[in-house]
Amino acid sequence: PVPDLKMEDISDMDPETARKLYRLFSTSLTLNDEGKVQLSELLNEILRTSDIFIDDDTLGELLGCESLNDKCMIEAQTKFVSFSDFVSLYRKNRVLGKSK
Repeated sequence: PVPDLKMEDISDMDPETARKLYRLFSTSLTLNDEGKVQLSELLNEILRTSDIFIDDDTLGELLGCESLNDKCMIEAQTKFVSFSDFVSLYRKNRVLGKSK
């Protein structure tokens, strides 16, 4: 079970999308004892399964970095996020994709 799952995180989302996100998050090999997953793994999965092209600036935005550099990428590999954070990243990815 994912400890921080709140219904408001997914209440307005298509049920199939919510199930896919939950399955992806909960079956991650990097899921830790705090119920968090490595950001870089989740972001890779979002980008791999997305139908949009992400440039470096957009990727930096998704990672919360001012610029996409080595420090940003290292932080993404060491940062773990909750399911709520993952849903927010997914939504941001969809919005950024629609604005391109």
